[in-house]
Amino acid sequence: MRRAREKPASLGLDPVMAKNLIRVLRAGITVAMGTDSGNIGTLHGVGVLREMAAMEEAGMKPVEVLQAATQGGARVMGREKELGRVAPGALADLLVLEADPRAGTRAFSRIRRVVKDGQVIDPETVIPDGPEALSQRQLNAYNVRNLEAFLAPYAEDVEIRDLDGKVVSKGREALRTRYGALFAQSPSLHCELRGRVTAGSWVVDEERVTGFDPSVVHVLAMYEVVNGRIARVRFMK
Repeated sequence: MRRAREKPASLGLDPVMAKNLIRVLRAGITVAMGTDSGNIGTLHGVGVLREMAAMEEAGMKPVEVLQAATQGGARVMGREKELGRVAPGALADLLVLEADPRAGTRAFSRIRRVVKDGQVIDPETVIPDGPEALSQRQLNAYNVRNLEAFLAPYAEDVEIRDLDGKVVSKGREALRTRYGALFAQSPSLHCELRGRVTAGSWVVDEERVTGFDPSVVHVLAMYEVVNGRIARVRFMK
C-alpha cells in the first residue's frame, strides 16, 4: 500500500505577497529567487531552500522555482550567456541532486554532488562537521523554526529514543512530520542551551525549552554522531 504524500507544514506566507508573486510571474515579468541571508533568522545556504519552498507554497510550480533560481537570477544580472543554463560557453557550475526537482522544491536539498568551475566536489571529500557543530546547527535552526535546516544534520535513519531507550521516532521523514507540526503550532518556541558536554561522537546538551505555553521544559538531550550525521538522540526530561 502506497503511503499518502505528507503535506509540508505551512510557512505562514503573507497572502497578498504570495498573490502578487504569481501575478508578476504570469504577466511575463522576470522573477529571480534571492534571500537576505546574514540577517538574524536567515541562515546562509538553507535560507535559499526556505525561499524556494515559500515560492512553491505561493503557487509557483517547482520547475518555475528552479527557473527563477537559475535563469531568473542570471537575467537580472545581465549574465544569461554564462549563468543559469547548461550549454557550451557557460560556466560549469552545477548541482547534481538525488531527487527529481520537478516533484517539489524539497528535492533541492538532496544535493549529491557539486560541480564548481568544472571540478566535481563529492561530500565525502569535504571535511565533515564535528558532533558539536552538528548539534549547534540543528539548535540554531530549531530556534528560527527552519525545518529544512533543522533536518539537515540528521541521518536518513535517525532514531529518537526516550529515557528508557524506547524508539519513539525513526527516520528523517518521521522527524519532518513531528517537528514540522511543532514549528507550525508553536511560533514562540525557543530552546536555551544551559550547558554542553562533548565526548567523542557524543554531545550532551542541557536545554531549557519555552514556547509550549504556559509550560517550561527542562531536557537533557544526547546526540550521537555517526558518519558525519546525527544518528541517534535520547531525551531525558
